[in-house]
Amino acid sequence: MLAVSLQTASVLEAPYAKLAASVQQASVVNLDETSRRENRDKAWLWTALTHLVTVLFIAVRRTREVAESILGDTAGRIVGSDRYSVYNSIPAEGRQVCWAHLRRDFQKMIDRGGLG
Repeated sequence: MLAVSLQTASVLEAPYAKLAASVQQASVVNLDETSRRENRDKAWLWTALTHLVTVLFIAVRRTREVAESILGDTAGRIVGSDRYSVYNSIPAEGRQVCWAHLRRDFQKMIDRGGLG
């Protein structure tokens, strides 16, 4: 079974690299991460979405360096994300905070009776 998995990984390596590269070239990309377990160790499943592709990345860390390696140069591009601090290095004019998060924030303000 391991030989089949290695063979599959080998066959998919080039197409996966091409898809990952397309994430770095897309004018708009959304990026999010969630924790998961790899055996007994914690890992992070990063999801990058463009208008054409969705690419999953597994990393042992949830850091700015991982986000930057997935996104590449963000100059002149729009990145949609939550407010996690790893995305703070993206220039404000190129960053769109997740609308679902904003909607929850607005709803909390409404529920509280305003901004105060």
